[in-house]
Amino acid sequence: TIDSGRKASLSLYKYDITAASADGAWDAASYVSTGVQDDAVADKLAKYAIQGVEFSYLRVADIAMNNELVDGQRQVGVLYGFAEDTVLQAIGLTKLNKALAGALADNATTVKNALEIAVRNGGKAMPETNENGHSKVSGLEQGLYLVVETRVPENVTSTCNPFFVSLPMTTIDGKDWNYDVTV
Repeated sequence: TIDSGRKASLSLYKYDITAASADGAWDAASYVSTGVQDDAVADKLAKYAIQGVEFSYLRVADIAMNNELVDGQRQVGVLYGFAEDTVLQAIGLTKLNKALAGALADNATTVKNALEIAVRNGGKAMPETNENGHSKVSGLEQGLYLVVETRVPENVTSTCNPFFVSLPMTTIDGKDWNYDVTV
């Protein structure tokens, strides 16, 4: 189960994946994101790091464990508790990731702008990415967070899509909890 008293952290890396892909240094199909720091990726993409990017985050839901017996089998899962006035209701999201992806596909600019405004009004900015393209925030309460790229240097022509991250999240094998998530 989740250690409810433990704080979490979020590390983000910003790279120029377009240039890395064009140079043959990156192939998204060969990489499985686990939420755990991967020094091999950081080393491989070091020359593509983008400094001076600001990400902002907004905690949008509490996190709790659900534990019930179903057909004689113990089912354990994560539940998120959303406030009624949450930004998620403002953009009509019910099934979060699918709905966010669909909303971005339908009208990326409007959705990105709406989420950026919501995060700026109620969220917190992370430190700008350093020369390694890295930013980190620690001491976070557990929950579901919306992360938005809120400021970029002039050489960045497109921001990444907003995304949700659960703090903590399960490890890739589903056996443990990762309280220090890397994206």
